[in-house]
Amino acid sequence: MPAANSRSSWHAWAAQMPTALAVAATALGRPAQPATALLTTALLAAALRDAAGFTPALLTAGGCDNGWLPAPIDRSQIAYGVDARLRALLTIADATGRDGLRLLATITAGWYFGANRAGQPMYDPATGVTFDGLAPDGSINRNSGAESTIHGQLSMLALDRAGLARLTRVVSHDGLEVLEAEAGRMAGGAAIVTADPAYTGEYQWSGGSYATLPTAASVSWTLPAGNRPLLIRPIVELTDHPGRTSWRAGSAGVGAIDHGTGGAQGISPVPGTLLPVSLAQSVPAGATLTAVCSTGPVRIDALLVEPVVATLVMAGPDAALALLRNGDQVSHTCTVTMPDGGPVVIETYDDQARPYGRQVSSHRTVLVEVPPGGFGTVIHGRDPRFLDARNPGVAIMNSSGWTL
Repeated sequence: MPAANSRSSWHAWAAQMPTALAVAATALGRPAQPATALLTTALLAAALRDAAGFTPALLTAGGCDNGWLPAPIDRSQIAYGVDARLRALLTIADATGRDGLRLLATITAGWYFGANRAGQPMYDPATGVTFDGLAPDGSINRNSGAESTIHGQLSMLALDRAGLARLTRVVSHDGLEVLEAEAGRMAGGAAIVTADPAYTGEYQWSGGSYATLPTAASVSWTLPAGNRPLLIRPIVELTDHPGRTSWRAGSAGVGAIDHGTGGAQGISPVPGTLLPVSLAQSVPAGATLTAVCSTGPVRIDALLVEPVVATLVMAGPDAALALLRNGDQVSHTCTVTMPDGGPVVIETYDDQARPYGRQVSSHRTVLVEVPPGGFGTVIHGRDPRFLDARNPGVAIMNSSGWTL
């Protein structure tokens, strides 16, 4: 988090933090001293929670957005956010030896080469220019200020050192969607309120408004259709006053939220905070989700809706790479189809990027079991962690794995 006075706001600059933690841990651990061993372990664990836990969520949600406050409100993407996350992943991979982070770095770096919502490169190798940003609608700011150029060059230096392959296009994506509270159907006295101001210094109301529910009021939404279960994280105001909602999909209960867990105001500019709270059960796609207030009033900002396993598939001249992110606390399987025929290598990792499983398949469409809170990858072509097109070494995959 970029500021001590907010538990709600995340900014792309926060990706600098895990790099600092990993560098500090490396320095404290060289030479290894018993007095610093526990601190070194704690620093690396915190860095890994961000790199291996949050990064897959960010990438499958659409990439390195500029600000989640806590809804993904600022979905512009700027080189400093991409560069910070890319170099964090590589730094932590070096500090821990966890090569799954290099696959996440490869996906992150694809933003520069055209694997982004615009489908166009943000970096020009002929001139060294990195464009100034990518808007939520896919339009590109083709200015190139010093900040973007410098961060682009830092990324290119890091990629050259790491020898990562280039991914140039997004093949498919199934990830996060946001349903605003005001899109719901109000009943029993529930109402939409325009926030004034929308940004409080602690958080920002998504869409500039929220739903307020007195006792016995309700609000309902129709969830996106599909053939996979969904995870729902309502973004709600948490205060130090009693408040409770129960949630159901159709007639089945899927969880409850205690809105009175916000605690004292402390140094925050406003009382309470706005945070996503996960519902206990997954919900069928296309279901009617209803929140009923049993103790009010309460405020609901939006719903974060994503598949139990979110997916992203990218490809480039030499490799195709799929990322699967399990947002649940139990294992799930997910089917993914690669753009070209097999063979493929499937690797899975836990939420600390520790290896969980590995197998080779000759099929283009594969079923992947992703561990709780972890991520999986499917690789076709050259291993994108270690080689790029300019490297004289060539990794060829055959039915038994990688050969050089």
